[in-house]
Amino acid sequence: MLNENVLVQVLEEEQEGGMIVPDTHKNSKFGAGTVLSAPDDFSIKEGDIVFFDTLLLTNVKIKGEELKFIKFSDILGYEPK
Repeated sequence: MLNENVLVQVLEEEQEGGMIVPDTHKNSKFGAGTVLSAPDDFSIKEGDIVFFDTLLLTNVKIKGEELKFIKFSDILGYEPK
């Protein structure tokens, strides 16, 4: 049960789904990730790219893979698949 959480796999910096960050913000803690799982009634779906503040992520290790949970309300925006 995910409740209000979304499971994401964080993307590498060069793969951030078209997110443009000005040079003045290169050291900010913003990131992007691919949605692996989200509740059915959410507007985001599996495969979408979401943007977030990396400080708000919760780390989990599932079957040896580092994944992250983020609350839906903490997602700054998304890019549909």
